[in-house]
Amino acid sequence: MMYLGFALFFAFNFSLWFMLPSFLFKSITKKKNIKRKDKVIKHDFIIYSTLTVLYIMIYLLYYRYFYIATKDIDISNGIGYITSNLGNLSLILIFFTVISVAYGIFTFKFSEKLFKVNEINFGYTVISIYGFLSILTYFFSNSVLLLTSYSFDLSQGFLNLILNINNEFLLFLFPFLVFAKFALSFNEEK
Repeated sequence: MMYLGFALFFAFNFSLWFMLPSFLFKSITKKKNIKRKDKVIKHDFIIYSTLTVLYIMIYLLYYRYFYIATKDIDISNGIGYITSNLGNLSLILIFFTVISVAYGIFTFKFSEKLFKVNEINFGYTVISIYGFLSILTYFFSNSVLLLTSYSFDLSQGFLNLILNINNEFLLFLFPFLVFAKFALSFNEEK
């Protein structure tokens, strides 16, 4: 049943938050002739690949540390407080957030460059890989780890903010950038 739930969740979120914005993004991106486009794409592809590997590795650490930290916590009043291993959790949480934001922004910039040089299929592939990983990590964080049911102690407000950003915002980073670019495109035309 969990696999069916994930398949439906994935299909809905992937089409809504990644495919539809990418079609819009392609249509508002103006094509350019760039000299040495292969060299530019190769350089950006290396950066994208590095960010992808870092994202996966950091999320695996994120998953492991949060799984251990939340394993024995009793949820009272609808929320469980994470109090153990705060140093490692804080470091992993902040690093994952930084990598996630950098990965999302770079995916946006890289796909825009690919659309400009008429590498449309490669642009969709880059967005699709990012979308797949974003939805996968969102699903595991919220449905498997149930991180929406946990919080740090109230004195750890910064960590709670970062945890909420990870749980809610990161899935919507790419569509937010696309819709911001779409809104700015009206301003650029004027």
